[in-house]
Amino acid sequence: TPFAVSAAPVALFTLGLYLYQQRRLLRTGDSAVWTLVATRLVLAPLLVAGLARVAQLVGILDRPVAQIAVLLAAMPAAVTTFSLAQEADTEVTRVASVIVRSSAIATLTLPVVATLVLNWPTA
Repeated sequence: TPFAVSAAPVALFTLGLYLYQQRRLLRTGDSAVWTLVATRLVLAPLLVAGLARVAQLVGILDRPVAQIAVLLAAMPAAVTTFSLAQEADTEVTRVASVIVRSSAIATLTLPVVATLVLNWPTA
């Protein structure tokens, strides 16, 4: 439906407006923001890689599915989390900061993860 297709662009637009209005607040990142970014971009892919490798070894996952799972785990925080935080009226600034910072840092981490995933071992 047209409404469903427009959800992501509207969320991006809303995030952009919020970032513009709160640009001073977003310049300072508390330690919780950096912890969440590190969890999203480092810990999550490592955890999923370990689980995917075990699942591959026992025959639950094949190699391409394991590779995709690790790549998905390495993605930055999704813009939909901003919409959810805004709807719940909780930690909106922190969520916006995590989205922006994880998206920027993912430009460096995703190529590394993709290279590692390309060399993923076979069972």
